[in-house]
Amino acid sequence: MHVLLFDDPAIRPHLLPFTFTRPVAALRCGILTLAEKWQRRLGAPAVGYLTQPYLQAKFPAGDVAGPALLLNGAVCPDDLLVRQVQALGPGQGLYCDEVLVAAHLADGSQIAELIQDGLGEQKQVAEPVTVISRPWHLFLRNGAELRRDF
Repeated sequence: MHVLLFDDPAIRPHLLPFTFTRPVAALRCGILTLAEKWQRRLGAPAVGYLTQPYLQAKFPAGDVAGPALLLNGAVCPDDLLVRQVQALGPGQGLYCDEVLVAAHLADGSQIAELIQDGLGEQKQVAEPVTVISRPWHLFLRNGAELRRDF
């Protein structure tokens, strides 16, 4: 299954200037970048990025055909969240209030349809998640994420 990290359009502008040169998931908080945290916790061989067109050459989406997990690149994963993401069935989405945290797509090439039509079934996370939505969140969460990354 492909793992695709997307830049939430409601969050990315608030993380400028950092996100001028990299996707949100490529930001470092703790030892690892947000993408590395997801990759490690999910045991994925690689991750792809859905970001601004001018960044896609350096941060490619990769092969999007076939089943895919679509993950919000601004969310810091923890064990409970990873279990909830892994339990998603095709067509299901996981939300924290109004923020899309994750979606399981039967075919990663259906991303345009997802954006236009939404998901079939929406679930709420069991506990609030850590979302890096402002530059200072990287610094405020750094200590906790350092301990979590070890």
